[in-house]
Formats: sequence, structure tokens, C-alpha cells
Amino acid sequence: MLFYFIATPLPALDTGQGWELAKQENGISVYTRNLANSDYPEFRGEMNIDANIDELLAFIENANALTGAINALKCLI
Repeated sequence: MLFYFIATPLPALDTGQGWELAKQENGISVYTRNLANSDYPEFRGEMNIDANIDELLAFIENANALTGAINALKCLI
């Protein structure tokens, strides 16, 4: 599922229905929108990565690096 999200171009995911920019910092944009039948908003993040696919997959497979990235994203939400 994570690979599908990364491999799917964002325009294919964006239907333009209610996404609002919540925060933008350090080259990361976080968008939110209300999700039907949920108390929590749906969110998506966008950023450009200066790396090839092999470097990106190595980063994702490295749990320590991924934990650091998740913690960095938490401060944006």
C-alpha cells in the first residue's frame, strides 16, 4: 500500500474535491479535507525528492530513517 501511494502520481490521487493547504514548511506541503463518517480529517503530504527510485526504496526500507521522517512530519501537522 505504501509503495502504491509513492508510485501513484499525485494528480491521479487529487480529484480537487475539498483539499485545503494546512501547512507548508521545509519543502513539504500538507493538505487536509473532511472525511465522510469520520471524526478525523484525511490528509496528504507532498514533497519533491532529489533521488532515484533505488535510493527512495532504500530510505523506506531503513526503519531508523523512516522513524525520523515520520517524526519530522508530525511537527507539520
